[in-house]
Amino acid sequence: MVSRIELAIRIGVFLLVLVGAPLFFVLLFRTLDYLAMDDVIDEYREGARATDVGRLNARYEGADDGVLCPHCGAANGEDFRYCHTCQADLGAVES
Repeated sequence: MVSRIELAIRIGVFLLVLVGAPLFFVLLFRTLDYLAMDDVIDEYREGARATDVGRLNARYEGADDGVLCPHCGAANGEDFRYCHTCQADLGAVES
């Protein structure tokens, strides 16, 4: 005869295997699909440069000591060696 606790454990393990394992793999693949960022990869492959809408561009846009990127036009700090948006070399650009 099986006790109630043992029966509850067996049902719990059965449900974990039946529902938990497939659910884990679905969530894993959904997470990997989300992390893939296909549009960002395609944009990089095509060579398109996205304009920065972040805080760095806004911080250095009105500053007198900022350096504009010759490729994308993003504002960078005077001590930046590479553009924070397109990673172009700013070493040749004079402020």
